[in-house]
Amino acid sequence: METLLWYKALGLTKKDFDEEVANIGLSVVGLSETLADRITSNAMKYRKTFPFRYHARDYIIGTTAVENKATLITYNLEDFRWVIEEGGLVDTPENFLARQID
Repeated sequence: METLLWYKALGLTKKDFDEEVANIGLSVVGLSETLADRITSNAMKYRKTFPFRYHARDYIIGTTAVENKATLITYNLEDFRWVIEEGGLVDTPENFLARQID
C-alpha cells in the first residue's frame, strides 16, 4: 500500500505498480484474521518501544514479512528491529540487490 501510494504520488498508475511487481517477482498479500491476530500480538509485545499509535503500518508490514518468510526491504532499519527479533529479515534496497547479484 505504501509503495502504491508512492507510485501514485509520482503520477504513475496501479497498472504501472502491478507490472513492476510482476517484473521483479514480488507478490502482494492481503490481510487475514490470522494475520491481524499476529500483528496485534506483535504490537502488544513491542508496544513500549514502538507504540502502535505511531507504528501501526510498521506492524502490518513487518508482521506480514515475517509470516511470509519474506525480506523486508526498507531504509527504516531502526523501526523494524523487532522484526529481526521475531526471526524476520530486514535489509536496505542496495544490500538486498547486491546479494541477489552475487
